[in-house]
Amino acid sequence: MTGIPRIIDAHTHITVNHADLAVAIMDAAGVAAAVVCEWFDGFGATLDEHLAAFARHPGRFFVFGNVDLTRIDEPDFGRAAADELARGAAAGMRGLKVYKGLGLGAADATGQRLRVDDARLDPVWAAAGDLGLPVLIHTADPRAFWEPINEHNPWQRVFAAYPQWSYYRTGAPSRDELLAERNNVIRRHGGTNFIGPHLGSWEDDFQTLAENLDAMPNLHVDLSARFYSLAATPRRVRAARELFAEFPERILFGTDLILVYDTALADIQPQTFLTPDRLPANLAGAGDRMLFATSVWFYEFHKTFLASGRTQSPIPFLSNDPAAALPGLNLPAGVLEAVCGGNIERLLGL
Repeated sequence: MTGIPRIIDAHTHITVNHADLAVAIMDAAGVAAAVVCEWFDGFGATLDEHLAAFARHPGRFFVFGNVDLTRIDEPDFGRAAADELARGAAAGMRGLKVYKGLGLGAADATGQRLRVDDARLDPVWAAAGDLGLPVLIHTADPRAFWEPINEHNPWQRVFAAYPQWSYYRTGAPSRDELLAERNNVIRRHGGTNFIGPHLGSWEDDFQTLAENLDAMPNLHVDLSARFYSLAATPRRVRAARELFAEFPERILFGTDLILVYDTALADIQPQTFLTPDRLPANLAGAGDRMLFATSVWFYEFHKTFLASGRTQSPIPFLSNDPAAALPGLNLPAGVLEAVCGGNIERLLGL
């Protein structure tokens, strides 16, 4: 697809044993590099091992590590975590990834929920800013995750495959509470760049998203796993184009591409939700061959969606409507250049 000079995927989950496959996928799809979000154990010796593995492909991977939240009750947690970030940065780590378990599952020794804006975490956010490490922080989820799972819920088919993702009547804190906690952190640490994945969890409310981007100049968002929300209706298409036009320097191209393959996932392409009934017969259960073909298609879909006005079907999302089609945004060349590569290059200091 023309009009996108350099693409960096600012949000992926690639295991080290799939680094070679990821490079082959990126080469085939015209993607220059990818930010790799470490899983929950991405610190210490594990982080060191993974940094060394990804470094075998110079310039292709930028690794975002984690903080060990299980140590939150230790008296020197803040200092130790900040020191660990500095050590990771010296070893090649390029950012910090924080999962939605902060706020939704993590707890301290008393059993109390660990709030996103817990003051014990302030040294972590401050150190990230001092070190020039962007913080990719996933907080909350779409509004539908708190709503009844029925035919009116746009994520109904996804919940059928992943029922544990729903917070409906689970006692989880509300979406608004979680996002308010995250915003407290972003405001308190104006010298740190934060990235809210999945359109900052405002994929259904571009007005609030714009207001928060106005209010917090150190907040950026990526569009990972939410492209469907950008163009689900003609009104959304118009609103999305306006959003990109107003904030071209604050939105990042990201896909949430997941490259993992084991017996538990033998018949599904993660993130695209391509279950066996939706896969071509020659790819179902086909291991790396399946991952390669579907991942290249995943990237090509995103590129066409952003750079053209063409309507595409099928779509890489488990929509309630199996026949769903999605029109493209046809973004201007300058916006594409910033969103698809320039903005993450700036945040990473490239």
